[in-house]
Amino acid sequence: MIHIKNLSKHLGLRTLFDRINLDVAPGEFVVITGPSGSGKTTLLNLLLGEVLPTSGTVHVDGKNIHELNFDDLQKHRTEIGTVFQDYKLFPHKTVFENVAFPLHLHELPETEVNARVADLLHDVDLDNHHHHFPHELSGGEQARAAIARALTHEPKIILADEPTGNLDTDHAAAIVKLLLKENAKGKTV
Repeated sequence: MIHIKNLSKHLGLRTLFDRINLDVAPGEFVVITGPSGSGKTTLLNLLLGEVLPTSGTVHVDGKNIHELNFDDLQKHRTEIGTVFQDYKLFPHKTVFENVAFPLHLHELPETEVNARVADLLHDVDLDNHHHHFPHELSGGEQARAAIARALTHEPKIILADEPTGNLDTDHAAAIVKLLLKENAKGKTV
């Protein structure tokens, strides 16, 4: 599913990683650890095609991500659910609206959007938070909302950038349990 070969990324004179190789099979759950600034987020951005490598290749489903044209890259990104380190929830939108946002981009019928969002919010135990804004949520609730949004389009791959980084032990365990549940459904995490 994911094949990284001889991947290097340099930022000026700084080397984040040099000639790394990684293979991730469909349905695997992989955790990448390292100190702050070691390139974990950059690696995820390389998988999304957000940044270019200094050298090496990144293939997802047999496609070299960095050779895709704009339209194909956008399609590639719809096959990946991303949970950003800071969750990137829209502060002026409710939890429901944040989760619905990607579905509205695909111009789905409102009834389908409403049903899908309600199911996702139930799955992440945010049934009673539809009308809350991100600033009204705890860190764990924000993480769960971000995961629900990442799952809206049934992605094959979920990329989670330190989804438990700012959470206490109990909330972190709940997030890991939620990601393991998605992995058990066959998603690559």
